[in-house]
Amino acid sequence: KEYNFDFYLHGWVSDESVVEKIINDYKPKNKILEKQIDFYPKISKIKNHQDILMERYKHLNKNKNRRYYEDINFQSYFQNIFSATYSISKSVEIIPKEINYEFIINLRYDSLILDKINLATLDRNLFYTDFTNEHSHLFHGDFFYLSSDSNIRRFSEIHYFLENKVYNNEDYRNWVSNILKNSKRTKGRYEHGIYSPQMIYSYFISKFILFEKIITKFKIKLI
Repeated sequence: KEYNFDFYLHGWVSDESVVEKIINDYKPKNKILEKQIDFYPKISKIKNHQDILMERYKHLNKNKNRRYYEDINFQSYFQNIFSATYSISKSVEIIPKEINYEFIINLRYDSLILDKINLATLDRNLFYTDFTNEHSHLFHGDFFYLSSDSNIRRFSEIHYFLENKVYNNEDYRNWVSNILKNSKRTKGRYEHGIYSPQMIYSYFISKFILFEKIITKFKIKLI
């Protein structure tokens, strides 16, 4: 009760008749509610897309040859992650720079928070995500992020980062390899290809906060 919350929204809205309800429910300080963007013009420029898709879905589609992944829109993978990172970036961009929040929480609309969160007990030097201890160290949550104002504002860069710093990037592959090599855990989602959204988000977060300061803490489910 001692905290006041401001809401900032980005969302894809196919039916404009719901915009008024969204605004009434959240009463946002700022918002961008727009029709879904088709990211194919950007996606089509990605080189070696078949290799990327084969790596991404190796846990599902074993023994498939390259022809299986000829369609760059296979499983809508690129469209979905481009859409998600764009939305994350926009939701953070619209927060006024002159305001310094104690914490910023970034989360999906369909997230249900199952834990009570006492902000007064949290460390602003840490970075909290949803609980993923049953997964690998690479597989941080992607439903919920909570940290200091300066940490979360870095997410305004995540869409640009995806476009330019992930695919066909040797540094990314080496980063994944080093974590796998040094991990003491043998179970978890290590079989997932390295281009899953959660692993890409982990790599992005690692650019501004130490890996050991990322805490997978709060139980969240999607509804």
